[in-house]
Amino acid sequence: MGTSSSFHCDTYNEAVEEVRSRKSSPDGQNMLHRILVSPYGNGYIVRSIDAELYCESIANGQNPDAWLGTSAWSKGAATR
Repeated sequence: MGTSSSFHCDTYNEAVEEVRSRKSSPDGQNMLHRILVSPYGNGYIVRSIDAELYCESIANGQNPDAWLGTSAWSKGAATR
């Protein structure tokens, strides 16, 4: 699993529960999860990326946030 689709949550607590759900899946255990303030209005977006892919992108001089479409978003609490 490289990246997962965005998941919109109305509240921060819903976003935390989505991250917990992703972490409990076999694929989600090796991923980095981020809760971002939604650029679409109220609420939050949960994004996930494979940890190895994220590190390789940084090592290759790429900004993984740019191709995830999150570089311009205000940052929420990052979680793993």
